[in-house]
Amino acid sequence: MTHYAIYIGDGNGHTITGNNIGGSVVNCGGSAWTVNGNYANKFVGIYLNVGTATASEVQNNTIQNFSWTHYGTTNITSLPGAWCGIYLNAGNANIGKYNR
Repeated sequence: MTHYAIYIGDGNGHTITGNNIGGSVVNCGGSAWTVNGNYANKFVGIYLNVGTATASEVQNNTIQNFSWTHYGTTNITSLPGAWCGIYLNAGNANIGKYNR
């Protein structure tokens, strides 16, 4: 199973900014966002499959405070692996240096 926090499947000129993904309380604080068990758990914080006409902006997002377990024989080299913070599948996006 793949868990997505933000999933953008099409379109142009999206703005994804100032998000905090992870943890159990505001600003990625508290205890870790925990997923475990005997499953092929995959995670993508921000997934983009966008157009090319106008660039989408991905700026100033925080993805942290996780406890993630992956089990199984699922091909974790495909789309995009067992754990990925930001994944640009296709399209035009400005992914800023202030993402962490």
